[in-house]
Amino acid sequence: MKPYPKPGDVFELELDGDAQENSPLVMVENSGLNPQNWRYNGRLVEGRATGRFVLVQKGGQWEEIARETGNSTEGQWIQAFKAMFSEENYFCPVGVHDNAWIFPYDIPKFPCYFSLTSNSDFYPTDTVLAENWLWIVRIR
Repeated sequence: MKPYPKPGDVFELELDGDAQENSPLVMVENSGLNPQNWRYNGRLVEGRATGRFVLVQKGGQWEEIARETGNSTEGQWIQAFKAMFSEENYFCPVGVHDNAWIFPYDIPKFPCYFSLTSNSDFYPTDTVLAENWLWIVRIR
């Protein structure tokens, strides 16, 4: 595995959107959560795909981050990022601006990864995020 790219540096990821582990509800289950009451209503990466990305460092409110990063990256791409990059001493959480994971009571959440603990999670969009967050942004 490689160290994280620096914010602003372009990198390439490959993802098999049809692989079981990249299915949105399997991602929920693999993060240690019960997927029973979750639903996914976003765009899916289907088949084998390659994309170009940058990391953007940004904290604050969800809407503010959306203006900076856009909402063009499917959340499944975090799986490819975790497989390619590792920073055991990196304190910046990594997220994808895709709030298509819906928890009961209609709470939208987004996928994120904490390399320091190797934990994946899903955060609610009403969380105020620290300035050290990194966002995977697809270059189209």
